[in-house]
Parts: sequence; structure tokens; C-alpha cells
Amino acid sequence: MTVVDLTIMPNKMENLTSRKMGVKAASEYLGVSTSTVRRWAQGGYLPGIKIGHRGVWKFTENDLNTVIKNPLDPEEFIHNHKDVPYNWASTKKTYEQIVKELSDIKYAVDQSSIVAVTDKDGIILHVNQKFTEISKYSREELIGKTHRVINSKYHSKVFMKDLWDTILSGKVWHGELKNKDKEGNFYWVATTITPFLDEKGRPFQFIAIRNDITERKMIEERKDEFISVASHELKTPLTSLKLNLQLLERELKKAPAQKRDAYLNKALTYTNRLSRLIGDLLDISKIQSGIVEYEMGVVDIDSIIKSSIYSVQPTSEKHKIVQKSSPHVKVKVDKQRIEQVLNNMLTNAIKYSPKSKDIIVDVVKDSDYVTISVKDFGIGIDKNMHNKIFEKYYRVKEVENSFSGLGVGLYVSHEIIKNHGGTMWVESAKGKGSTFYFNLPIHKSK
Repeated sequence: MTVVDLTIMPNKMENLTSRKMGVKAASEYLGVSTSTVRRWAQGGYLPGIKIGHRGVWKFTENDLNTVIKNPLDPEEFIHNHKDVPYNWASTKKTYEQIVKELSDIKYAVDQSSIVAVTDKDGIILHVNQKFTEISKYSREELIGKTHRVINSKYHSKVFMKDLWDTILSGKVWHGELKNKDKEGNFYWVATTITPFLDEKGRPFQFIAIRNDITERKMIEERKDEFISVASHELKTPLTSLKLNLQLLERELKKAPAQKRDAYLNKALTYTNRLSRLIGDLLDISKIQSGIVEYEMGVVDIDSIIKSSIYSVQPTSEKHKIVQKSSPHVKVKVDKQRIEQVLNNMLTNAIKYSPKSKDIIVDVVKDSDYVTISVKDFGIGIDKNMHNKIFEKYYRVKEVENSFSGLGVGLYVSHEIIKNHGGTMWVESAKGKGSTFYFNLPIHKSK
């Protein structure tokens, strides 16, 4: 039996001779440590290779028909198809084509997915760059450990037992896992774990390929919360509306006019609130479907601001909305939609500043845009939440139990302004109030 070079490196095919190679020489040849060479040989990751007398590797030509079980190194992974001949003298090009294809596949997987390889006991043997990026652990911190290092303790023992029972039986496992990175942040991954089987059909190694689905899971969680909150928010005004109408019906004949007016005003307030909630839900549906229609017209921005203040001011006797400046600037917009945005900003300013009185509206223009701002002196928003508050269904955790709302108003407003060619943003600090801005292109007469 002819002894040949253990490496089977495609760029060194001409070295496939009958010589032997020691562990140290193999280490230098492969560019890995001697301990890695020994581990590969002793661990059986390269079948047909073993450390013989005096630390000599032996690899026979017959072993070339065996799959080399290191899927992360295409130069050592030879796909075991019966129709692929291993006559290296005549089929060197075929071999190199196979390795090139495997290299391309590995590159594509590494670019798109989070990859880890473990032994049969779950000890991590390899992770790719995307694994270190999402887990925030270095390779050195992961190799030799198990996945307990990123265990979020979210999943039950029954769930994890089912996972292990599946892969240890030689079957592929598909599912979603919630993990925890080095900094304590949680993330979700869609996971496929594939077992590699030995000649007796027993798993000796696993490869896990994952994709980050954290954003999707967060949206799903927000949607679930939204449904719960929406049910409550819609039920509350309906209950109050029904109660006030019942009281009005009972007292209609005997109650004085002032008392009847009070019941009617409350019923009207709850009706308006319910109408706004339903309007927001319809707007989300239209935005997602891309069927929002805008009735564009040239208007003075000052008229929109004054109309919004006139509409919102009566909702709070405690607060005073002050318009700081009144420049007359023409914009081409859907007047009703821009009023909707400004109404939302003013309503939020009142809601989130329960201990202050003043709400300030300001207008600034430059050569191309007019910028409208609404400033309050309320609870403020933490800086790391500034971008998130414009996302669909998002509500700041610290205040969601203290203030009503669906978490859709700012999302709808942001989309309306974006569709008018403008932008919307916030400047705020926790405990120091907030200033919300949006700008619109100035209409220039031709």
C-alpha cells in the first residue's frame, strides 16, 4: 500500500508522493499548530489518517475515496461522489474544480450566515466571523467551549432535550433560538443543525448554520404587545362612551342642561379618541399596502400650524401652546395629513409633560426647506431610543404602563413626512423634555 502526502492540498498535488511527513513538518506545511495536527489525527476528524510510530502521519490512496470530515476547509473536503474518479494523475483538474466549487459555497455561507462546528459532545471546534460579530466573543473565547456560553436560559429543558435527541439520532434539527451575547444582549437566530455521521451512522460532529432574525422577532413581539394594547385602548373609550350615553338617557328628562352638556362633552371626547385610534390603524394598513393617497395643494404653513393649535389646545386646560414665530411660507402638501402630523406632535407633547405647562411651536426656514418644531418640558427620551420611537409598534418600556397609546402615531407621522419629501427627527434627553422636528420643501413659484 503506497503511503502518500496527508494534506491533499490542490496547489501541491505534485507532492503526492510516497514520502512520510512528521507532525512538526505537517504543522508547518498546513500552517497550523502541532497540537491541532495531533487533535485532528487523534480525534478522527480526518479518517484514514493516524499518528504512527515516531509521530508519522499515514494516508493511503484507498483513503482518498473517503469523505474527509472537515467541512470548513474546502482544500481538505473531498466530496465522495461515486462518479468522481480519484485518479490524481489524470483528474487533477476535476479535483481542483470540486475544491473551487466548495470554496465558493463556503465563502457564500460565511458571508450570509453564522456558522459553528462542534464535536459530538457540543464542544466548539470552529466558528466563523459572523458568529464572533453577533456573540461579541472572540474565537479564542469560544473554541473549546460549548454553546452554554451564549445560553439565554430562555428555552425550557424539554425544548433543549428535543433538540439534542433529534441531532443525536442523526436527524437535522430546524428551529429558532434565543441567545445572549457577551454584553448581555439577547438575539434570535433561525438555526439548522446538521449531524455528520460515521460509517456506523453515529454522529461524530455537528455543523450549525444560523441566520439573525432578531429584528423580525422584535417586530412580532411588538405586534403581540400592540394587539393587547389596542384591545385595551379601543375598549376603554367604548366603555366610557356607552356609560355616558346611558347616563344621558337616564337623566335626559330630569337633569339640568349643564349636567346634560357634561355628559355629551365626555361622550364626544371619547368618540374623537376612538376615531383617532381607528384612523391610525387604517393608516398603518394603507402605508403597508402602499395605497396612501395625498391630495396635494399649495398652502401657507402658518395656516396649518394655527389650525392644529386651535384643534389641540382645548384638550388640555393645564397646558398652553405658544407659537413662537409665524413666517408665511408656501408648501405643496396634503393639508389634512400635515395637520395630522402636527396634531400628533402637540398631543404627545401634552401627554408626556404632565408636570409642565408650556408647549412651544417654532418655524425656521432656509432657502429650500421650512422646519417646524414642537418643544415640551416633560419626561424626555433616552438618546438610544431616538431612532426606535419612529418604528412601527414601538413604545418606550419605561412609560408604556403610565401613558396610553398604541405606539403607531410617530410611525405614521414619519411616513407621511417622508412621502412629502421631508424628514422627521427628535432632540431629547431623559428628564429634560423633547423637541420634535419635521421639515418640508418650500414651494417656489415658477
